[in-house]
Amino acid sequence: MVRRVALLLFPFFVIAWASATYATLSIARADLIAFGASQNAILVRTFANTVWPDIRDAVRQNASQLRGSIRTGELFDRIDGQIRRFAEGSGVLKVKIYSTAGRTIYSSENRQIGEDKSDNEGVIRALKGETPSELAFRDTFSTFDRELSRLNLFSTYVPVRDGAGAVEAVIEIYVTADTLAETLNQAQALKAAWLGAAFLALYAVALALIARFGEPEGDAS
Repeated sequence: MVRRVALLLFPFFVIAWASATYATLSIARADLIAFGASQNAILVRTFANTVWPDIRDAVRQNASQLRGSIRTGELFDRIDGQIRRFAEGSGVLKVKIYSTAGRTIYSSENRQIGEDKSDNEGVIRALKGETPSELAFRDTFSTFDRELSRLNLFSTYVPVRDGAGAVEAVIEIYVTADTLAETLNQAQALKAAWLGAAFLALYAVALALIARFGEPEGDAS
């Protein structure tokens, strides 16, 4: 009887362990993403306070230009120079600026400038005042002057507001997330192991109780 019950219970314990592990790790991932988003938001606020006032007018003027004009010229050089100086001291790998119409007014990856991103979920949410973020792995990634390979990235869309509090642009920044991803992976492995041990112990206790109290008593002679 015990063997039969053990075989019947085992799949249920495995499913319960997998479900609990998935739920726990999802919460851990969400917490880490929220932490990373808050750090990126601080970076963008610093950017908005120190760099944005110097490039706001140039960005506005560039927003109405043709794609080829946005990517070159005095306005672009002014914007690019200020952003590069900011990125050098902040650890930012990439910066993109979108107009309220969703057009890419600036990107440290030059070929992306002028693209229409009005249907991009991150841009849409940022224009509504949110700060959506994503943790992702990239085989290759273009930064200001070079291409990196095999790295974890954390990106955040942050709205930039004018003096009246209205969103006047969206800034997307990318930072390396290798340390964040390593922390997440270690947490996942540790929590999966602890939950596995806990469910295995419950499984063993359940079988012991069944063996102790579940066997029918023999007839008295």
